[in-house]
Amino acid sequence: MIDYVIESKAINYIIKPFREEQIITALKLAFIVEHEKCEQSTDIINLKYGFRYDLKSKLLLKSSGESIVLRGKKRELLYEFVKNINQAIPYKQLIDILYGDERSMSALRTQISRFNKNLGVTLIENVNGVGYKLSSVNKR
Repeated sequence: MIDYVIESKAINYIIKPFREEQIITALKLAFIVEHEKCEQSTDIINLKYGFRYDLKSKLLLKSSGESIVLRGKKRELLYEFVKNINQAIPYKQLIDILYGDERSMSALRTQISRFNKNLGVTLIENVNGVGYKLSSVNKR
């Protein structure tokens, strides 16, 4: 019996006869453990202001779970920042990735500004004299 419990990765058990509070406690513990597993998932990156990025679907999600549709340059931009999460990406590198030619810094600034404005928060931050970065709340 103990081998079965270990193999099934049980997080709790209840012995008969059981009381109602034992069932409630076991269910609460199961929800907590499952929630922690979701938080630790490497497919989801928790960003500031309750936003999350799903690496599998490449979608930006609000705290409510609703996805935010990003197209074109904004989608490319976010994916590049997620690949380099918590690291500043130099201005020139971002310009090369987004435009592939010698565009001005103002084009990059405009793109980042519009991205943040659409979200209503400053998700992508300027690192003065270096570039821009996206921070996660996870320690990766």
